[in-house]
Amino acid sequence: MTKKYVALIFGGNSSEHDVSKRSAQNFYDAILATGKYRITVFAIAQNGYVLDPCLLYTSDAADDMQCV
Repeated sequence: MTKKYVALIFGGNSSEHDVSKRSAQNFYDAILATGKYRITVFAIAQNGYVLDPCLLYTSDAADDMQCV
């Protein structure tokens, strides 16, 4: 079965930055558990920089993450 690609974008300059990170982690875990998707993660720091997703998530499911 061919997996579909999903982009997960979270963070940014907001007072809700930490909530966004927790929500993204919950979404990531839930969508990964389906086994149907490859996930590309775009994490945005509070200063506006886009962080390297491969440094943010360390799990056994690294094969399902698309690093950019």
